[in-house]
Amino acid sequence: MAADTGPRTRPTTGAAAVVDALEERGVEYLFGVPGHGAYPIYGALTHGSSVRPIVGRNEQGISFVADAWSWVTNKVAVCTTVPECGFTNSSTGVWQATEDGERVLFILEYDPMHEGVARSVALHYAQANSAEEIRPAFNRLMDLLETGRPGGAVLEIPQRVLVGQADRIGELPARPKHAAVDANTLDEAASLLSKAKRPVIVAGRPVVAAGAEASLLQIAEKLQAPVFVDRNAKGALPEDHPLALGFTWSPTAVSEELMREADVILAIGPREHAATGTRSPEQIGQTLIHLDWDAAQQDDGLPARLRLAGHVGDALSDLAELISGRDAPAFPAEALDAVREGPWRYAEGRVPWALDFFKELESALPRDVLFFTDSMVGLWIFRLLKAYQGTSYRFGWGNGSGTLGYGFPGGIGAKLAEPHREVVCIAGDGAALYNPQELATMQLYGMKVTYIVTNDDCFGAVRDNLQEGYGAPIGHELVNPDFVKLAEAFGMRGIRTETAAGIGDALREALAGDRSTLIEVPLELRPGRY
Repeated sequence: MAADTGPRTRPTTGAAAVVDALEERGVEYLFGVPGHGAYPIYGALTHGSSVRPIVGRNEQGISFVADAWSWVTNKVAVCTTVPECGFTNSSTGVWQATEDGERVLFILEYDPMHEGVARSVALHYAQANSAEEIRPAFNRLMDLLETGRPGGAVLEIPQRVLVGQADRIGELPARPKHAAVDANTLDEAASLLSKAKRPVIVAGRPVVAAGAEASLLQIAEKLQAPVFVDRNAKGALPEDHPLALGFTWSPTAVSEELMREADVILAIGPREHAATGTRSPEQIGQTLIHLDWDAAQQDDGLPARLRLAGHVGDALSDLAELISGRDAPAFPAEALDAVREGPWRYAEGRVPWALDFFKELESALPRDVLFFTDSMVGLWIFRLLKAYQGTSYRFGWGNGSGTLGYGFPGGIGAKLAEPHREVVCIAGDGAALYNPQELATMQLYGMKVTYIVTNDDCFGAVRDNLQEGYGAPIGHELVNPDFVKLAEAFGMRGIRTETAAGIGDALREALAGDRSTLIEVPLELRPGRY
């Protein structure tokens, strides 16, 4: 529900200063769960504000809603939470934002236990110990997240400040400029790429966070260089483009052979996986150009011929202008086709019974879908299916936080950001019950989201990893609810398909409808070793 925007005057308290700062910055939403410690901020909203509270049913769940909203919009999602256990519940969301490069800022009442947790999961931490400090501290964190490396941030304010009188507001800090990559190093990188015979690009999340997809396309086409993507950049180069290889790299597949043949590799963001692969440090040190927001993850232990540290969007825009074009492809089309087909060839041997499911699923998804995946099914989807926008496919495991339960609440944040795009969320039956309470949040705000549960009545990855690694499974058994009835309990339509291949027709039916739908599909998978 929208906050009351009547003519009442807000009291001059620290909490009111928080709301004033949000309004001044143009913040649209305050994500959170009201409760002790957060009451002063919500109380300030009752006196009329343009800031709309978005309320979840669990602090972790709403933090994922906020993270996904930031992922779609490239704006800072501002959150609040109750202290102590409320913040520890939220801390997974802060860590998720830091690991995956989203912009999420938590404002909460100070507690002595918070700082240690906050500094371990957040990119930035600050305190405002007087009402006068609130405005500059808040804006400083917003500036850092908007102009530099994205991540999670935490601002703590003591309760005495939130409820106390606020007679003065602090000055706005000077907004930092985008950090510029050293011009000489940039020129050298452009020269190396222009002269390369077999260049390759590895694009990570910073490309999308910087809104630099157009520059990536320009560079790739000038160089005629194929582009691998990290999970969080899937779709940064539309995957029907002849140079797009998607998320297909593997240390044991033809994709690694292609990387070994490269004489120059431009890696944007990622430090591992395709950017380094199984090649020797000597080869990496001769071929790798590493671009990132700053030098924080460019330590001396990572071999690279050139390190470019600065605003990723500006650097890619400059590179696109500086490099010279080439006429001949860097690699023959057959080599790129072999890389793209690699995951499908692997799936034919590993999960042959599931191929029709993935083909039917892809055929039913709209081109501009906002698709949230979770658990083991997400790993397969990111390898096999094509994405066409940098903000299209989202996998909560991202850069390694490993969380389950992101997909269902994430879809809510995406729908809030883009109400006219279809949102589809998919999870295995294990992950589906990590944050199902947020289906009530979806219903509260009148959203239409389509949910898919692939059901094999167990933690499939636990079963197979223990079987293959330790000789026998244990702790994998599950007892599930009737997912159709669960959907109906949340005011949704429930559909159960008889076969995995029935997902195509069921999904088309759900997308054509006018309300949220949960589709239960029988599907057993195996963990990929690709």
